[in-house]
Amino acid sequence: MSLKPKVALSQDFLLQLAKLAVTVQTKVMRWAILFQSDPTSAGINYESIHGARDPNLKSVRIDRDWRGIVFKPSQGDVYVLLHVDHHDQAYRWAENRKLTINPVTGAMQLVTLESVNEEAAAARALPAAEPATAASAETERPLFKALDDRDLMSLGVPEDLVGSVRDIASETQLDAMQARLPVEAYEGLFLVAAGDTVNQVLEARETRVDRTVDTGDFATALETPESRSRFVIVDGDEAMVAIMSAPLEQWRVFLHPTQSKLVNGDRSGPVRVLGGAGTGKTVVAMHRAKWLAEHRTPAGRKVLFTTFTRNLANDIEQNLRTLCSRETLEKVEVRNLDAWVHGFMRAHKLEHRIVYDRKQDGAQQAWEAAMAVRDTRLELPDNFYQEELEQVVLAQGISTLDDYRTARRTGRGTLLSRAKRDAIWPVFEEYRGQLSSRKLKEVDDAYREVAELLGVETRTPDYSAVVIDETQDFGPQALKLIRAMVPAGTNDLFFVGDGHQRIYSRNRAAMSKCGIEIRGAPGSCTSTTAPPMRFADRPWHCSRAVKSMTWMTAMTRTAATSRCHMVQLQKSSRPPAWRVLHRKRSDSSRA
Repeated sequence: MSLKPKVALSQDFLLQLAKLAVTVQTKVMRWAILFQSDPTSAGINYESIHGARDPNLKSVRIDRDWRGIVFKPSQGDVYVLLHVDHHDQAYRWAENRKLTINPVTGAMQLVTLESVNEEAAAARALPAAEPATAASAETERPLFKALDDRDLMSLGVPEDLVGSVRDIASETQLDAMQARLPVEAYEGLFLVAAGDTVNQVLEARETRVDRTVDTGDFATALETPESRSRFVIVDGDEAMVAIMSAPLEQWRVFLHPTQSKLVNGDRSGPVRVLGGAGTGKTVVAMHRAKWLAEHRTPAGRKVLFTTFTRNLANDIEQNLRTLCSRETLEKVEVRNLDAWVHGFMRAHKLEHRIVYDRKQDGAQQAWEAAMAVRDTRLELPDNFYQEELEQVVLAQGISTLDDYRTARRTGRGTLLSRAKRDAIWPVFEEYRGQLSSRKLKEVDDAYREVAELLGVETRTPDYSAVVIDETQDFGPQALKLIRAMVPAGTNDLFFVGDGHQRIYSRNRAAMSKCGIEIRGAPGSCTSTTAPPMRFADRPWHCSRAVKSMTWMTAMTRTAATSRCHMVQLQKSSRPPAWRVLHRKRSDSSRA
């Protein structure tokens, strides 16, 4: 029994499809569904393209005016939809394209061969990125002269473009070649030009280049993270329709290789991903939830995806509907944490309502009654009690006078003796009593008590894993509750957040003190974002990288070893430039 051929779509195909009129898109989709079901059908007439550099590129008829360009190798069962256009334009596009496998990385790469030499010559004619004297211009030499062919290909440079890359002598010329290069090649060259070694780039990517690559095995090449960043395997009509119905929603289909490594595979413990706005953290989290639901969630259990705000939870749920199949969605539960706590309390017949605003009628009255019992001889301002409640008592889950006597009060500014703590505590005790009489409960107290209930439950946990977005806004009690939702173990917790986007400054927590152990490798991650940029005391030579960048850090315990990753996403009109850096860690315990 022969296996069904693999059918894949390229990212370029979807981008081109999005430019076409809706009526044409409908024709293409109808044809693509038939093609996906059986690309070997006698009804599909593969025509050779006269003058094409790649004999494996074939033309297929969609209707009288429109043609698709398909990669159909002479051996193997891989078919790739690469392009669609009017008859003549489609043929011209195909003449100078070539689909190859990088002989070092094993990645599948679509190379544009047209006018490569002219492009390099034009790039050399461009003004230098930095002002240069006549003497320096005379001594200008290629940027990558010290690298041999294998080094260049290990960075991702296609074999057919090695010669052109060797001619690059400035950052400006490298930028001029960017459209011709796969994203990993441009990023790798960019980093080497900035001062990294090839080994540093490969180590950061966790890319192996010591294996023998079969440059004719396109089925294997399709499985690499680099290939998956620009090609997607379509395994059914439903998947084909979903992808082609929204060709511009690239986030659903293509992940950068670094994102892909965060999303896929087993982790021996909690993972934390940090990054600025727009770096794709939530996309990574959604794909991670999908992978866990599809590969590591047994029947009867789910992956919980939780966030701080209800609006984000609603958005994520809608996006997951476009990302996941019906079967996968049944294994994912999306709820913001407060909604989850509310549902848990109702299910366990806990009738207390949660206080989110102490100025509400019942809570305000309870606080006024508590303040009435304060010891005025202490001469502490009223706001001291509010801040002490939030930053010490609630944040640390303190419920007894003995615990308060020994509580840490770092950063509070006012030193308190044991006698003063004894005099202050009745205010907090009275406040909780007043709330309880009104069937109210502070949110941190609710988190703490629900976590305690989960800790004594003996039944099988509802969740196989928990994915958490907006981590920066969860305080210590919230993190302890999340820890209690799922047993510690493989793939248990996946945190995503950005400390610079914290809504409430009081919600700062050391994960290690909440039972969440995230460890980096020997040596840790550091970055300073103010120019001049330095990594481990080594200057960052490329001024462009300083101008606009955000950071994504992944702190994770992998199944093989503990590692600390820092991933850089440069935000600009260029394709994302992700970077993984093994550096010294900074503030590794902060969410």
